[in-house]
Amino acid sequence: MAKVRNPIQAQRDRVEVAKLYLQGYTQLQIADKLEIDQSTVCRDLQVVKRQWQQQALGHANELIQAELERLRLIEQQAWEAWNHSRQNTIGATVHEQLQEALGGNVATRSRTDSKVGENSYLETILRVIQQRVKILGLDANNQMKADNIVREQINDFLRKLRCCLSDAEWEPVKNFILANAENSPARIA
Repeated sequence: MAKVRNPIQAQRDRVEVAKLYLQGYTQLQIADKLEIDQSTVCRDLQVVKRQWQQQALGHANELIQAELERLRLIEQQAWEAWNHSRQNTIGATVHEQLQEALGGNVATRSRTDSKVGENSYLETILRVIQQRVKILGLDANNQMKADNIVREQINDFLRKLRCCLSDAEWEPVKNFILANAENSPARIA
């Protein structure tokens, strides 16, 4: 009969289970070494692996957020620089001193040159957008890869399912899948 562990002991055991697991021990070896049931080791490993996954995802999300923020700042600065580069500038003021015949007044005229803006800033903005799209997985290549992974997983599942079913059992499953094939990326063998 399995011994009942309090939450503190369970956490201590999980730390030991994780250490031994990372050292290459099997579940049975860990159970023998810690004098607990193999099923307890299995459950503890599931908890530990979930914790590892959550920590990894949390760290990855932090890195992604930091990178997205960095890109946002670069893009903001590039837009500001581009806007500044395209502002109208007062060109060389042309002073034309015209002595009017009668009044003796002096007339001054100035010329304003319009600028289109520096293309290099727009290129930087475009690179930032492209990088953001890649990080977020919105580019076509990543979408195709994800579709292919899903398709492979579905086809693998269907192969395994086909092996488990008799021809009579497979036929209605196959017909159902074919009837819904428009929504499915899978191939039916």
